[in-house]
Amino acid sequence: MTPEIARAYSNPFEAFDEDWHAGWTRQLRGRQLNVFLEHWRPLLQRHAPGVAPALSEMAAAMSSADGADAAEAARLTELAAHPFCNLQALRDEEARQPDLLLSRALQCALHWSAHRPGREFHLRLSRPLTLGFAGYALPAAVAYRVSGDAKRLEILLDTAAHTQRGCVFERAGEDWRSVMGPARKLPAVALGETGPEIVLRPLPRCLLSPDPDVVPPGPGCAASLGRAVALIARHSPAYHRWIARLLRVVSPLRLEPGKFNSETYSMLNGALYMTIHPDPLRCAETLVHEVSHDYLHQLAAMGPLSDSSLDETFYSPARGEQRPTLGILKAHHAFVNVLIFYYRLIMAGVAVHSELARNVSELEDWRAQMEDSLDRARALTALGQALWRPLALRADQFRALAGRDAAAHCE
Repeated sequence: MTPEIARAYSNPFEAFDEDWHAGWTRQLRGRQLNVFLEHWRPLLQRHAPGVAPALSEMAAAMSSADGADAAEAARLTELAAHPFCNLQALRDEEARQPDLLLSRALQCALHWSAHRPGREFHLRLSRPLTLGFAGYALPAAVAYRVSGDAKRLEILLDTAAHTQRGCVFERAGEDWRSVMGPARKLPAVALGETGPEIVLRPLPRCLLSPDPDVVPPGPGCAASLGRAVALIARHSPAYHRWIARLLRVVSPLRLEPGKFNSETYSMLNGALYMTIHPDPLRCAETLVHEVSHDYLHQLAAMGPLSDSSLDETFYSPARGEQRPTLGILKAHHAFVNVLIFYYRLIMAGVAVHSELARNVSELEDWRAQMEDSLDRARALTALGQALWRPLALRADQFRALAGRDAAAHCE
């Protein structure tokens, strides 16, 4: 990994080698699947017969995709981008939540079946969970049995009420459509006329206790998110491409007055949790912020961004407390990309209201403090340096274009 490649993950205005990124992501997913299987194959063989062979087949396809034809390589690239295919071994979390491990393995196998059906597998859990297939939500179930071929796939479920239900899907071009059973089409936001979609669905963060903040998408969620995506596409196509390259799933969080929350996890790269605010600018800011975290997670998978053994900390203006160097780097990467996005809006004549968006002058102040810390940091590696320095230069450029009094444009 070279700093020249790393800088492409700092912001959407650097040259990005799509072919290199696609090939690297496929190879990474193949390696992760093999490590996952090496660690958890005995558990899968006991509780999920057939799932391990499906995942092995997927790992082999990812690892050999460079020799596939262009259409198949593109399909595998899109598959590799999906958060359900990111089976990093979580070790401690998975040991405490075996149902989470098993359900994620089954979800990955289901996602693989949408691409290459034909294997039969089944799974029994200790508690009912809701999984998905090809943009549909399946009923909550404690047991799943999957079978089918290239044209027709059947999923038999033992539901939470201990009744057996069947969901049947038929191939429709590159997609699948439900032809029988209680599968429910999930709301989605298109990322372009021919591009991928952002699917809205609740994803459990923990199975050991209820998670009341993760909620099903309400009637207006897709429309609100769609307006945010349209705003980004209209005023900053570069950030629209930045988001479309990685984001595939949004899990809504409960909307409460005066609160606005969002989160991403490296184990679910390509998915984010967020409060879907009715104001499109607030949602757009969150998309830029959280997807920036996903780019940092991807770069961190290529090599360390900091040396944690130095035990170095700096004050974080965003948190109001001391944070390790990596935490400062992560905050700088997300907030300065948001700041550049605001500069782009100001250049386009869009009013940035301070009560609904972070005040530009505050972000500029945070940026100055964080860059002072990063400039003095000893723990940053060459990759870490390649992440923040090009971003700082771009922020200087766009601030000059927006006008040095850009903060005055916030009403």
